[in-house]
Amino acid sequence: DQVGTIEFDAGVLTTGDNDYFGFALGYQTGDLQNPNADYYIYDWKQGTEFIGGVFAPIGSRLCRIQGAGTGNGVPDFWGCTGIGTEIARGQLAGNAGWADNTIYRIRVTYTPTRLQVFINGFLDLDVTGSFPVPSFSLYSHSQPQTDFTLVSPLGRSFCGLDNDGDVIGESVDPDVDN
Repeated sequence: DQVGTIEFDAGVLTTGDNDYFGFALGYQTGDLQNPNADYYIYDWKQGTEFIGGVFAPIGSRLCRIQGAGTGNGVPDFWGCTGIGTEIARGQLAGNAGWADNTIYRIRVTYTPTRLQVFINGFLDLDVTGSFPVPSFSLYSHSQPQTDFTLVSPLGRSFCGLDNDGDVIGESVDPDVDN
């Protein structure tokens, strides 16, 4: 019983930096400070780094986040330690970074018991477990000039709508005068 398929284009439109972009399943507003938070993040990193003693490996991965984040999120999200637990590495991109100035078509198919992620039509992740529905969020972690374009489903999401060109989606736009 399929819950959903979401397809989007994503990439980093610069040659500067080498950090993460990806998506979250089950994240709710306020979860960064919520001690009862429980959601998953799938992200992809261009290059390996050590930041503040935390290892951030190249490649794609799925992590489960349980609890409130700490400070700047380095151990939790960067290293997938602390409140984060790595569930799986990608089959296709688990040990490979994304390329500069390249847009990828990413398709996410999920049910309450299975998550699949495809990059440009090739299977990267196929994991069984217990996955929250229906919340889906796109995100970048410390990576400037990340570009996301929702491909499908259209008309069922406000994701990415920026009617006034200020790079802030209207659903969360604090700059109401622009």
